[in-house]
Amino acid sequence: MAAKKDSMLDLDNLGKEVGKVITPERQKKPGPKISEHREGAEDKRLTIRLKDELHRTLKHASVDSGKTMSDIAIEALLEYLKKQEV
Repeated sequence: MAAKKDSMLDLDNLGKEVGKVITPERQKKPGPKISEHREGAEDKRLTIRLKDELHRTLKHASVDSGKTMSDIAIEALLEYLKKQEV
């Protein structure tokens, strides 16, 4: 009976080891980027619709630059409005 108990313990330990191999440790996802243009509660929200390709390009630019998509859009809008003042 002692031999049977020892083999059960080994199976328990083996199950724990297999669980470690099968279940990879979770990696933390990076937190959301915070817009540098966000001032406070009085900010207004603007929703725009983009074609898939433009959205994909904006998302890639966001990742490459480390800026939020909102920051890139706001900077582009500010630049456009500055040109209109001429």
